[in-house]
Amino acid sequence: MAWATQADLNNRYGSTVIADLVTGGASVSEALADAEAEAESYVSVAVELPFTSVPDSIKRIVCTIARYNLWRRDLGEDHPVYIAYKDALRELRAISVGEVRLVADVAPTISPAATPGTRVNVFTSTVLELMP
Repeated sequence: MAWATQADLNNRYGSTVIADLVTGGASVSEALADAEAEAESYVSVAVELPFTSVPDSIKRIVCTIARYNLWRRDLGEDHPVYIAYKDALRELRAISVGEVRLVADVAPTISPAATPGTRVNVFTSTVLELMP
C-alpha cells in the first residue's frame, strides 16, 4: 500500500504546481517512492509495518518529502520547500524515538519497560466487553 499518491500531492499542493514540477522532467512516482523509502527508514524503528491504514500525518510528511524531491533537491536553505522538508525530517526523527506517537492502526515494536513487581494490564476490546 502506497503511503501517498499523486492524488494526495495534487490535493495538498494543487495539480498545477505538481504538473509544473513534472514538466521540468521530474517523475511523481519516483519522487513518491523515494519519499516513502525515506520516511519508512524512520518510522520502521518505532512501529511494526506495514500499516493497516496510513496515518494522515505520514501522508502529509511523504507528500512534503516528495514535493522536495520533485524540486530536484537543489533549493537554498531559506526556500520554503526546503524548510518544510527539514521540518518533515524532524517530525520523522521524533516518531522514530517515540517523542511523537502515530494515530492509526499501528502496533509499537518497542514495549514499555516495566519495573520488577509492576503489573501491566492490557485491555483489549474482548476484555472491555466483559467489564460491567
